[in-house]
Amino acid sequence: MAIHGPWGSGKSTLLNFVKHEIAALLPAQRAVVIDFNPWWFEGQQNLAAQFLAQFSARLPRESEALRAIGDLYR
Repeated sequence: MAIHGPWGSGKSTLLNFVKHEIAALLPAQRAVVIDFNPWWFEGQQNLAAQFLAQFSARLPRESEALRAIGDLYR
């Protein structure tokens, strides 16, 4: 999911509300939230590589089932 909008329109606030609601769910009901800020990276190739690196770093910590998915991105 991505959030788009002009500067100061409340994107970060909305994101924080969503994260708060997800954290309030029971562990079995929670979605995996992986923060990624594309503004930290330059170039399409580097952006895609870093995006996949975030997945491969985070998914294995979540569950065994997601570990296999994370391993596919390495």
